[in-house]
Amino acid sequence: MTPVIVLHFGELMLKGKNQSFFIKILMQNIKNFLDKKDYNKIIRKEGKIVVEIKEALFHPTFLSAEASAKAEVGLLKKLPGISNIAFGYQLKPDIDKIKKIALQIAKENPAESFKIQTSRSYKKFNLNSMEISKQVGGFVKDQTKMEVNVTKPELLISIEIAKNQAYVLGPKINGPGGLPTGSSGKVICMMSGGIDSPVAAYMMMKRGANVILFHAQNKTITQKQTQDKIEKLAATLSEFQKPIKLHTAPFTDIQKQIIANTESSYRMIVYRRFMHRLAEEIRKKEKAKALVTGDNLAQVASQTMENLTLISSATNSLIFRPIIGFNKQETIDLAEKIGTYKISIQPYADCCSYLVAKHPQTKGKLADVKKFEKKMDIDKLVKEAIDKIEIKYFK
Repeated sequence: MTPVIVLHFGELMLKGKNQSFFIKILMQNIKNFLDKKDYNKIIRKEGKIVVEIKEALFHPTFLSAEASAKAEVGLLKKLPGISNIAFGYQLKPDIDKIKKIALQIAKENPAESFKIQTSRSYKKFNLNSMEISKQVGGFVKDQTKMEVNVTKPELLISIEIAKNQAYVLGPKINGPGGLPTGSSGKVICMMSGGIDSPVAAYMMMKRGANVILFHAQNKTITQKQTQDKIEKLAATLSEFQKPIKLHTAPFTDIQKQIIANTESSYRMIVYRRFMHRLAEEIRKKEKAKALVTGDNLAQVASQTMENLTLISSATNSLIFRPIIGFNKQETIDLAEKIGTYKISIQPYADCCSYLVAKHPQTKGKLADVKKFEKKMDIDKLVKEAIDKIEIKYFK
């Protein structure tokens, strides 16, 4: 009998002949998340991935929903590409042993009602799925005070019968689903430190992108505070993708030039065009395929259709805006779910706060922007900032 974590993948089942490509990347991501001392091997099985974990790490309480969710190896539930995760045992397909493990799970998860759910890929097993569920369910009921409820059970115990082994699993913990990070290529996500950009990064991770973060740093008296905040956000996002790479570029010289040469109502537009230029240079160095922003349509003056078009025209990069249609509460809800919200709402001074005009332009014109930018040596400013980039990894 071997303690295991069983991870099911949902969307990947639809990938047909390309399924093995996505699963191979997902298995590598699992290895990146686990310490080698914690597991013996990671195996792909029919419709699932099985992690055989070391006896010393596994504790019977992991069979409870609460304990397994908090367990270090339970962090696998955050991996994009994972539909759900469950702790349990891999054993020989013996009905008596299956009953004992099911009872153990029931005792670890006190509830008024339960259900045994059986799937049987090996059809030559001497009992069919319904018979297994009935026998195991009857045994658990007799040994506990729990009642069987097949429609709305408080506790679901899963049994999977394969050719040479069976799996008896505790409560399933939902994962984010989607595609494994790295299966869709690299992207550069611009991080301001606010609520929106970390959520945008997470959304791209769920679609298989390997996200590299970029922050434009304004040197002020609160520089360390702001940088600490950005690094906390990066560390939180590393719970979904390991490792996370953060590029931090100095923005003070560019900001001074923008203030000196740009009409106040246009400063935010010009600022964001510079941000995109810096991000594009990082994209080229990293061989990434696109840029990502936390833009939300019409949320602020720089995010009108006219201004987004104007800002985007500063580069030739493909730009993804994964939360463009969210309302603010939807973004906040997701930020709370992924753990970035409390960090994002901490006060800080980013570049934007120094460039917001009393009456910002909502329908900027390219001719006006070019007039302001002509006064600045754009290539020199961008190169100097890129040459001074600092890179940090979060694992």
